[in-house]
Amino acid sequence: MGAIAGRLVELGGNVHGIIPKALLEYETTTERPSYGKTTVVGDMHTRKRLMAKESDAFIALPGGFGTMEELMEVLSASNQADNRW
Repeated sequence: MGAIAGRLVELGGNVHGIIPKALLEYETTTERPSYGKTTVVGDMHTRKRLMAKESDAFIALPGGFGTMEELMEVLSASNQADNRW
C-alpha cells in the first residue's frame, strides 16, 4: 500500500489514509514517509463509512481476512437503496 501511495503522490495524485486510533502505532513508523492526508478515527466501522464517503471506487489488493471483510462490507453497503452508509 505504501508503494502505491508513494507512486500516486509522485504522479501528482492525492492520498487520504484513514486509520483507526488503535492501529496507529502499529501501522505508522518513522522509517516510512507520510503520504498525503491522514485521518484518525475511533473504530473500523467509522473508517469504512468514511472511506465509502470519500471514495469513488475501491480496489482490493491481495491481503488477509481483514481485507476480505472490508471489501464485503463496502459491497453490502453499496447495495443499499441509497448506496451509502
